[in-house]
Amino acid sequence: MEWGAFQVLDPNNTQNAASCATPAMPACPGGGTTNLPAGTLAGSLSAFTVTIGCTRTVATEGNRDIWVYELVSTACNQPTGASCPNTGTPAAGYADRRITAVLSKCKDSTAAAPRCACG
Repeated sequence: MEWGAFQVLDPNNTQNAASCATPAMPACPGGGTTNLPAGTLAGSLSAFTVTIGCTRTVATEGNRDIWVYELVSTACNQPTGASCPNTGTPAAGYADRRITAVLSKCKDSTAAAPRCACG
């Protein structure tokens, strides 16, 4: 979940330093679905695959554009292909966990820098 949140919120704008100066805001990572395959995580979590789904909506309030990201992170130890959850018949010992978060980022194109701060 933290990986997905960083992709869309990145409070220091390290991935796109100009994002506050331009109208563009971050898209969902991976075009909406990203898989972190088994072996990506360390230690006892290395057997798990993580699938992060993302949906972005945009609302406008006055001069403010508000991007809302819904992230769904699903981890499992027996993925279907490269994705979780397992949509078939998993073997004994199957485990999966899902976390959902809704995050938002606001930009006021008429405000003084930093434009990514609304309020």
